[in-house]
Amino acid sequence: MSTATEQPRTSWQGAAMSVEEFLALPDDVTHRELIQGRVRELGRTTRNRFHSRLVIRIGYLLENGMDRQPEPRGEVVGGEAGFWLTGTKESLVGIDVAVVSAELSPKLPCRRR
Repeated sequence: MSTATEQPRTSWQGAAMSVEEFLALPDDVTHRELIQGRVRELGRTTRNRFHSRLVIRIGYLLENGMDRQPEPRGEVVGGEAGFWLTGTKESLVGIDVAVVSAELSPKLPCRRR
């Protein structure tokens, strides 16, 4: 007697899911974002030299500005930092460069992968 086995899903394009389900997806080279509870696959993450230099420059300028602020300071993050957007239905996106306020920074989990 044969039993049907479910094949692992490799494309979640358009699938409805929660942030928790989204975070459990495999860590492969596919760039995915969760927008309004739906997965958007953007293909392989590739960056060109212009984009990379621009991200570094913006991060450098923001970090220098942050260093001049009184304590407590926020932090500058980059490299497709994951952000859960407030005021939306289940939206988690990767941001090239962002400033996290001093009030919000201690509340964020520091996940290592």
